[in-house]
Amino acid sequence: MDWAADAEWSYAPGGTGMPMTVQLAEGAASDAPGGGDFELGWGVEADADADGVLDAALPITRVLGDTTEVLWYVWLGVEHAAEGEPTAIQVPYPIARDVACGDRVRSVEATGTGFRIDEALRMPWTDAQLACEDEGSGVQLREVEIVEVEGARYPVQTSPVAAWGGVCPRAPELDGFEETGFELRVGPPQTAALAVDPARTFWVFALDPVPLLADGDLAFLGFNQDIAGDAAVKQHCAFYD
Repeated sequence: MDWAADAEWSYAPGGTGMPMTVQLAEGAASDAPGGGDFELGWGVEADADADGVLDAALPITRVLGDTTEVLWYVWLGVEHAAEGEPTAIQVPYPIARDVACGDRVRSVEATGTGFRIDEALRMPWTDAQLACEDEGSGVQLREVEIVEVEGARYPVQTSPVAAWGGVCPRAPELDGFEETGFELRVGPPQTAALAVDPARTFWVFALDPVPLLADGDLAFLGFNQDIAGDAAVKQHCAFYD
C-alpha cells in the first residue's frame, strides 16, 4: 500500500464535514489547506466490493491544535491499472471516526466481504462523567461493504442491521420519535436498498446538517429498530426524501 503514502486524499473533518484535499508526501502533510498536520497509518486489506481485487481500509490522522482525529477510508483496488493511472480509488465517505475524548475505534479488521469495525461510543448522559482517556459504554461491532448504486460507490453497513456504512453522527440527546412508513435507504440514491421494512415501527432521530452528504431535499436521519435494552444505544443512519 505504498501508493497511499503519496496519494491525494479527500478528508471530511468530523467524518461528515465539507471535504478538503490533502496531498500526502511520504505518508504525511503539514499545514494542509484547511489546517492541521496529517499522517497515514497502517491499514487492512479485504475485497470490499466483490470484484476479486483487494481493497484497503486506511486510517489518516489529523492533528489540529489540541484535537486529534482519525478517519478510516476505503480505497478500491484497480485491476491492471495502466501506466500512470492510479492503482486505487478512494471512496470519499469515511467508514469510521476516532477522536480523543470521544468515540474510539478499537480496531478495523478484514472480513470475507469487507471490514469489521469495533467501536466504543461515548453515550449522552451515561458517559458524561468519564475521564477523557476512558472509553465510552456504547460498545458496537459494525460490518461494512462497498456497494455500487447508479454508478457511484458507497459504504453500506450489513451488520448488526442494514444502514449507511459511513460515519453516523449521533443525535445529541438520542431523543427520537416512533414512526412507521418511512422508506429509509442505506445510500443517497433512490434506488439504494431499504434499511428497514417500512411496515415496521422504528425510532427516528433528527441529526445536525452533514455537508459531506448534503443534496437538496435529501434527509439524513438516525434510526433504531429496537429501543429496548442494550439496543437503545445503537443508533444507525439512513437516507430519506
